[in-house]
Amino acid sequence: MEEKRKSLRLYHKEFQNFTVHVSMPGTLLAGFPGDIAEFGMSVLIPGTETLALPASTDVGITISSAHMSRPLLLSGRLVRQDVISLYNRDFRVLGIRFLERVEWPDAMIAVDMMATAG
Repeated sequence: MEEKRKSLRLYHKEFQNFTVHVSMPGTLLAGFPGDIAEFGMSVLIPGTETLALPASTDVGITISSAHMSRPLLLSGRLVRQDVISLYNRDFRVLGIRFLERVEWPDAMIAVDMMATAG
């Protein structure tokens, strides 16, 4: 079944320069953005251990980078978990739907603009 996206998603290897912390009951995970959109994102976390959490778990997200003046704090809900191989490494993928629409910082939009221009 083909998944229909509600909005454009941005995905670039350069997102590895951003750190994402995902906090949920009893757990704090660190990774980097897989893809981003105004209503959700995926987070790539090194490793293959799955979490025993239901798909509706509320999460807090903090995104930071040396290119950002301050961390971006978001709230969302876990909607999926997968394990994938990417860049010759194994990652857990967390799919997160935001509780409200997100305006992405210029630093993250610039990654998309530089990658598509070059």
